[in-house]
Amino acid sequence: MSLSGKVAIVTGSGHGIGEATAKLLAERGASVVCGDMAESCERVAKEIVANGGKAIPFRVDITDKEVVKAMIDKTIETYGKLDILVNNAGWWDIPRHTPIENVKEEDFRKVIEINLFGHLNCVRAAVPYMRKQKYGKIVNLGSGAGIA
Repeated sequence: MSLSGKVAIVTGSGHGIGEATAKLLAERGASVVCGDMAESCERVAKEIVANGGKAIPFRVDITDKEVVKAMIDKTIETYGKLDILVNNAGWWDIPRHTPIENVKEEDFRKVIEINLFGHLNCVRAAVPYMRKQKYGKIVNLGSGAGIA
């Protein structure tokens, strides 16, 4: 499947599934924005470019609407459009199988803020561009932590 000419943002692309997704999209021809809170997104973007692909890094906290908007704006400024949004960023630092009565409220709030509202922030920022160009694909990922 060729993605030549497509532009994609992958959040949480500094490692794991997000890194693999960003690299696969680039291998298939997409220009990729590697979004992550960690500076590892810069390494991933450099690896994509070193392998002949097109990528830029963007340090983003998806819970911050203004930073998310800046990422979308940078994508449009750099590549002229946005075709694919992969919402992969997430957080779950609660030990697996922790009884619910032992989960700290502040940890659970952080999970909701990043894993739900963070994805919502990205979708809300991307949709106006996708509507304008009458095309766009959004992929929202979850994790196995949801079945703890």
